[in-house]
Order: sequence, then C-alpha cells, then structure tokens
Amino acid sequence: MNIWNWLSGQYRVTLTSADPAGTLQALTKLGVHVWDVTAEDQMRWHFTICRSSAVILKRIANKRGDQVCVTSHKGAYWSAKALKKRPVLVFGIALLILLSIFLPRRVLFIRVEGNQKIPTRLILQEAETCGIYFGASRSHVRSQQVKDRLLSCLPQLQWAGVRTEGCVAVIMVGERAQTEQSAPQEGVCSIVAARDGIIVSMTTLRGNGLCKPGQAVKAGQVLISGYTDCGLSIRAERADGEIFGRTQRQITVIFPQQCGNKDEISSQKKKFSLIIGKKQINFFKDSGISGTTCAKIYEQKYVTLPGGFQLPISVLCQTEIAYRTESSVWTDSEQRLKAFARQYVLDQTSAGVLEHINEQITTINGCIKLEGVYGCLENLGLVRMEESIPDYGKSD
Repeated sequence: MNIWNWLSGQYRVTLTSADPAGTLQALTKLGVHVWDVTAEDQMRWHFTICRSSAVILKRIANKRGDQVCVTSHKGAYWSAKALKKRPVLVFGIALLILLSIFLPRRVLFIRVEGNQKIPTRLILQEAETCGIYFGASRSHVRSQQVKDRLLSCLPQLQWAGVRTEGCVAVIMVGERAQTEQSAPQEGVCSIVAARDGIIVSMTTLRGNGLCKPGQAVKAGQVLISGYTDCGLSIRAERADGEIFGRTQRQITVIFPQQCGNKDEISSQKKKFSLIIGKKQINFFKDSGISGTTCAKIYEQKYVTLPGGFQLPISVLCQTEIAYRTESSVWTDSEQRLKAFARQYVLDQTSAGVLEHINEQITTINGCIKLEGVYGCLENLGLVRMEESIPDYGKSD
C-alpha cells in the first residue's frame, strides 16, 4: 500500500467464487493491485483493493459469476466524505487552522514591566496610540519607530523597549530618576506682593528689602528685590524672605433651604452590554438617560484566560435603581454656610488665619445667601523671575 492508495480510498472486499485464485490472477493481469489477501475457506477470500479498481473488480466478477461484497472502506477519501455530514466539525477545523495561522502573528496580550510611579493604564493608553494594541501585528510592534514614539509621548520615561513572547507584547520601561528636591532655578528673582494688604512682619534672608512693617502695598509691588546696589556694582541674586500681611477678602455663598432625600426603592432593573475593545454593544433599546430619582451602579467584568491573561472583552452590568424622594428643610443651613465660606477663604490663602469676620445672612427665593468680609493674616510673598541685566563689554 502506498500513500496514493490511502489518499484515494480503499475497499476491504469479500470474494465468494469457485476459483478465487483465478479471479485474483485476472485482476493482476489488468494491472489491479491487490494486498492483504486472507483465505477464510476454499471459496471465500478477503483482500483489499484501491477504490478506483472497484469497477474493474465488479466487471470481472460478473463475467466469472462470482459474488463480491464490500465489508469496509478506509482512507483519506472516506474520512473527508464523512466530514460532509458534520458541517459544524468542518467549520471548527477550518476555523482552528485559520486561527493557528493568524493568531501567532498578532498581539493578544500586553504586559508592562519596570514601572513604579507611572500608572500601567497610562502606559497602555499611550502604547495604543503608538500601535501596540489588541490584534496589532507582531512585526510592527518590534519596530524602533514604535519605541521612539512611546518615549516622546511619555517624557517621564528614560528608555523603553518592546519584545514579543508568543502572542504577548512586553513593554519594558525605565523611569527617570526624580530627586526629592528639585534643582534651584537659575536667574534673578524678586518677591512681589500676591495681593493688596498691609505688611505686619518682614524677614529678608537674601536680596534688597524695599518695604517695612505697617506699609500698605498693592498686588504686584516688589517687596524684596533681587538686585542690590553695592555702589560700584549691582549684585543680582535670587531674593528670599518671609512677608506676612493683613488682607481682606469678600465672598458670597448661596445655599438652598430645602433638600431632597431618598425615601425608598420603587423599582430595580439590570441592563447588560458587551464591550469589545472600544466598541460597546447594548442589549437594550432606551438611551440610558434617567431622571434625578434614579441611581445607577456599573459593574464591569473582563474575560480572563487561565494564567491571568485578560482579554479586552468585558460584560457591563448596569443596575438602575429608582427611588422615591421627599423634601426636607435644612435645620443647620447657617452653620453649613459659615463653615463652608470660612474654609474656602482659608484654602485661598497661603499660611493664612482669619482675624476678623463680618457675615450677613439673608433669605431670598427659597435660598439662604451669605455675604462675608474676612480679614486675614497671610503670607504675601510671591516669587517672580526678573530679566537679567545685559553685560555690555568694552569694544577694542
């Protein structure tokens, strides 16, 4: 038996004849190959022939008055013919072959190594714009151009490299070393007033102090200059000091007298969506816009393969909870207003404290209005870069 006989198909035949040996000799003279011959008795023999020789065997058997019975068949031809009755299996085999050819050339998973301070999600987002994404070609991921684009998108990285391990793209990064204290800026700086106020105390550590305690200053006025006149020369440096002064701030806050509270849940409904990459397929028809009496809870579950590899395929469950509301009146509206206004003013100051408070509260159109004037003691100093004095040398 050769490979061609196996591919074209074979018959296992039972021959019943008065002279089985004569029938086999007649087949041999016509060039029919017969193998695996076994004799059950003198009149019944079993043998195997090629499928293409079955017509010749049938013609000779009819001439000699023999009886031929096919007991079984085998070979690639019959296996392929049997697959026609199983289209699902054929489709699965074809799909498996296509995937085995296509998938090894694509990126299915992305892993980031070497990052400590930069979030992995940020690196993956920038990598996607650089061509490293689900389904990208492996040959494109390994290009030097992708690495250069990744470094340009993330200046926090000192170096970056990309390698592929099967269907996994590994992004190796190195972060720039960041010192706890940044290097001092070069150039001449002065300290100016951040806002209008009256100076209470002033400490000059470096530079030329131009103001004194008790003096009123305007926003932007130079308090400590970076230039000091030394007579024959002018010394330029970075001014340093601490200036505290009294300032005044005004604020207006409006707060509603009534509020809506959740009473009880009236209904609850779940909606599902399929997210593939950046595409979202909703399995519901409405627009998803709800009123103020409806709360939403989102739960997203990703498809994870054995080994911890996460596919960019997820199921989003959106739970809408409708509830009833009832109106109530704030009993501590004034206290809430005052606490908010004072904390807001302190947040706007630099190392500030409140010294004087003048607040007026009125009611208008169902709301409480607070108008406040606050006297603050805060740091007035603000560093400003100065233009360098050009050095004009003498020409020969």
